[in-house]
Amino acid sequence: MLFTKINQLLKDNPTLLMTVAPEGNGKLRVTVTPGADKDTAEEFLEPFTVVATPAELDDPEAGLVALLDVEVEARQDLRAAIAEHKAAREEAAKAKRADASKTRQETAKKTGQAPKAQKTLFDASGDADPAKTEEAAPVPTAGADQQPIAAAQ
Repeated sequence: MLFTKINQLLKDNPTLLMTVAPEGNGKLRVTVTPGADKDTAEEFLEPFTVVATPAELDDPEAGLVALLDVEVEARQDLRAAIAEHKAAREEAAKAKRADASKTRQETAKKTGQAPKAQKTLFDASGDADPAKTEEAAPVPTAGADQQPIAAAQ
């Protein structure tokens, strides 16, 4: 049963480190530390520690296996909550973009102009030639109150 629970923890973690050390008074400290990969959230890297006698750790009802079962369930709940939060955040961002687009279109209707397409850094238009852009390139100046610097020849 112990390794069945460990196997469940390994589904979401590439490795697990289990450390057993004497604690004194006949007790053992058992620490289970999940390993990380590049996509593992920090919340899942918290070690799980229990201090108990060997008999208490072996107890099928309240021992290490039962505690690992609770830990596996808690981590699954945490993963579900994080996934739900990410989905809600993405949905809110999508709604905000749609609202901004609608506002631009309404403003363009009121002013009688066609709405301009909003370009972002991530657009793959390939038009990176500054000579082809509508706006003139800024002229470098020596200071805010001084004349433009002549281009070097």
